[in-house]
Amino acid sequence: MDSLIEEAKYTGGTIFEISKLGKRVIPEWNIDPPGMVDGKMAEGTTIPEEAVTKALAPILKITQEEKGATN
Repeated sequence: MDSLIEEAKYTGGTIFEISKLGKRVIPEWNIDPPGMVDGKMAEGTTIPEEAVTKALAPILKITQEEKGATN
């Protein structure tokens, strides 16, 4: 992160990703999501399904309630 400031190599608004896979500058368009390598999730970067389900549960509950309120 120091290099972002000290080297003045990157312009304002640059998105610089640091992950287990290394570092990269994120271009404005047409990029793989973080953790993706050749269109597939890199080994050790997947999220367990139960974690996704738990994270989405409150959102899904609200949207279901909203759908019910409008019907």
